[in-house]
Amino acid sequence: MTVKAQLDPDSIRTLNNNLANDAVSAVEVFSAGNTIATGTFDYDNPGSSDVKFSTFKLPLSYAFGSPTNRFRPLVGAYVGYFDLSQDVTGFGPPTGELRVRSWTATAGGGVECRINDWLSVSPRLMLAYSHVWENYNRDVPPGDPTTGLLFDWDADALTLLPSLEVNAAWTFDRWVLGVNSRYTYIGVLGLHDSSPLIDLDSASQVWRNEVSARYRSPWKLFSMPVDLFSLFARYDLAGQIRHSDFVEHFYEMRLGASLFVPKWVKPIRELSLSGAYYFEGPFTGYSVGLALDF
Repeated sequence: MTVKAQLDPDSIRTLNNNLANDAVSAVEVFSAGNTIATGTFDYDNPGSSDVKFSTFKLPLSYAFGSPTNRFRPLVGAYVGYFDLSQDVTGFGPPTGELRVRSWTATAGGGVECRINDWLSVSPRLMLAYSHVWENYNRDVPPGDPTTGLLFDWDADALTLLPSLEVNAAWTFDRWVLGVNSRYTYIGVLGLHDSSPLIDLDSASQVWRNEVSARYRSPWKLFSMPVDLFSLFARYDLAGQIRHSDFVEHFYEMRLGASLFVPKWVKPIRELSLSGAYYFEGPFTGYSVGLALDF
């Protein structure tokens, strides 16, 4: 997000509205959408001060029926928290701080359609509710002409997240090699806001393509079979998130391990712990994820 000093009323409204839509698009892509898990991220902004943000997400999902079924209904939900901060220097000294935070709840479902023993397609539809608030802190003397440029606000937004995922996997002895592609549309509709200067209405798109490998090891931990896995993914971004001076794409490298829990722990089937590194030009980040499969 780039902030510049603009003083006339129309420019002030445009500045605040653009910042609000840029901020909410980041919230929805990284917190409401199925993009990344818990992590800390840095964006070395080439046009303004650097941006730092962190996310926390608690995901839950369940697939009905056997993995060999032709059609399997899917349901999922997660709660996410988002926290972004940026030093604002475009108004001259002293430096101000822009901070955006959000709580988000997402829920929905879909169906896994198995085409054959190695290929499946999964259309899904998720809905997210987000409460977002922005604060701008800057100590300026009375009468400073930049005092009324950025305003604090809070808003509620409803986000529609239809997606289509294609997954292919091949088994070679103890190895499972996979390819996955998922496209997600993220449409934001503002429900309520505290400022007449903003109007939330934006759309972003995320296209994620992944190659993965899983090793079904002969080892056990506390009598539970252990799998090791790795993946490499590329995320291509479009829409509002791209127009907010963010990168066109970024990459993910992830390593992890899974434990297949005893049957008496039902409905939990698998417990996974993984770590990831995200990168592309000015964007870097680290993520740690804990997942439960049912």
